[in-house]
Amino acid sequence: MLRRNRSARTSRKLTALIAVAGSVSLLGAGVGTPSAEARSCPGTGHITIEANSATSCGFARTMARSFQRGVAAGRISPFSDDYIRGSAYSPTSGRRYTVRCSRGATIGTTVEWRCSAGRGARVVLTYY
Repeated sequence: MLRRNRSARTSRKLTALIAVAGSVSLLGAGVGTPSAEARSCPGTGHITIEANSATSCGFARTMARSFQRGVAAGRISPFSDDYIRGSAYSPTSGRRYTVRCSRGATIGTTVEWRCSAGRGARVVLTYY
């Protein structure tokens, strides 16, 4: 289940499904966002993807597809929502993990979303 807040001033929450079926490496325990260790993963639609070494590109790409479906269905507003959270199933571990995303920098028609899951998985989704 994915929830969003339209802005910091509103408490209204909207719900959407997130069907994440990728894998999360449980070895990375670092905090932060992708940096020097980040790598580009194949994007999807209007989203480019960067993932840290604790995150598989498959998991990151599945997160991006779920985000894109939420935008297309009108459940996520990439330029006005501040926060999204949900749970993601990892077939590698057979467990569900909490996924948290927050809106970062917005430049013109491009917005960055920073997501984390599991133990150190970090993904940056750039929506354009």
